[in-house]
Amino acid sequence: MGVLRSVALLVVSALLSVGLAEGVLRWVAPQPASWLDIYRRHPKLPLPTLLPDVERRIDTGELHWTILTDADGMRVGADPAPKGRPLALALGDSFTFGQGVHYEETFVSLLERDSGAWHWRNAGHGGYGPTQYRQVLEYLLDEGLEPEVLLVGIYLGNDYHDCVWDKDVPVSGGVAGSEPGLRGRLKRTLHLYRLLARVYHRLGIAPVSHAGAELYEQAAWQRPPLTNAEPIFRDELAKIAAIAEVRGIPLLAVVIPTRLSVNAIAGRVDGVNGDFPMARTGETLDALGIRWVDATPALLPIEAAYFLHDGHLTPEGHAAVAARLAPEIDSLR
Repeated sequence: MGVLRSVALLVVSALLSVGLAEGVLRWVAPQPASWLDIYRRHPKLPLPTLLPDVERRIDTGELHWTILTDADGMRVGADPAPKGRPLALALGDSFTFGQGVHYEETFVSLLERDSGAWHWRNAGHGGYGPTQYRQVLEYLLDEGLEPEVLLVGIYLGNDYHDCVWDKDVPVSGGVAGSEPGLRGRLKRTLHLYRLLARVYHRLGIAPVSHAGAELYEQAAWQRPPLTNAEPIFRDELAKIAAIAEVRGIPLLAVVIPTRLSVNAIAGRVDGVNGDFPMARTGETLDALGIRWVDATPALLPIEAAYFLHDGHLTPEGHAAVAARLAPEIDSLR
């Protein structure tokens, strides 16, 4: 009984200490949100999409960024869009959207700023894949958007898998996806958890897992899910190319490698064929007649092209992709 009583006292003391620390933290230094509550159900598609006229500041300890959306629910910068320029449209996932960086630091915004030839609308959205790129393109064209250039951002970390993952997820309280687990509930409830997470992120400890690791194994392309995903990937890009051709819209794809690919090619990781996913994707794009740009050479010289914990492109990574894309985009005039 004495041991049980001592354990019970320790548990109660620990809970009281955590509760006290939580109360003091909320009063003295409340911690900013570190998750995105910026979503709604798409008005016509079975997808989540961005809320219109949103302004959010996100701080995870590693990422410090602001999100602004316009009345159409597309990400924009703080300054008004320039007038009188021909319209260019960017489709893609969170890498095109610019997860983790201010809009002005994204490669889409840098293309607009540096070339001055186009006004860009960024329809990139976290969690989308090739099927959603095509669906959003069809929707925007039906709504009257008339782009004169079309850029599709392909991220090799998950765009194949996105072809077979369910994207018709619920949205609750602005958050997309299923009900959060214990970790998600703690993050949204406890300021103490947010503080500890921010400290952990600032320590610069790289995660163990790698995005799309099976893409580097040639045998993995001979079994599910890639045997199911690759035909869909190819077919959806073919549909996008067909839509662009019918409308007379020049189409360019930019293929963004994973951090693992870049590190392997740069010799910072052993035993990984970093070129393989890009080569395979390039063969598909070439067969479809889609003009494309490999972003790898621009990212190779940059040690910090990707956020260490989050995995998305840093401002330096975005700037490198924009510089790689700029001459190709200019040639589409």
